[in-house]
Amino acid sequence: MMDDAMMVPCDQVISKLWEYLDGALDEARARKIREHLEMCARCLPQYNFELAFLALLKRNAHQPVPASLQRKVFEALLESNSTDPDAQSFGMSRFWNQLARAWRTFRGRRT
Repeated sequence: MMDDAMMVPCDQVISKLWEYLDGALDEARARKIREHLEMCARCLPQYNFELAFLALLKRNAHQPVPASLQRKVFEALLESNSTDPDAQSFGMSRFWNQLARAWRTFRGRRT
């Protein structure tokens, strides 16, 4: 019989990583995700990437982001979203939500 943590599909674990990293999940859900990550070689790299990304944001939160760079990044994201016919199938709305959360985290920790 499969362990409870492995019964949680990988796509659900990946979709909840930001909430997991933010500590926004209830303990039962966080435990299932933590246990899944401990056993799943497929999900662990994405978790490590997002964890490192947040650490980078925290380390650099005190540095101002030039408006021109902000504009270029968002324009590139908008362009890639508008020209990618598969954007919806790859979860671009989830991506935008994650980007917004990361941005709020970055901006909120600057003060």
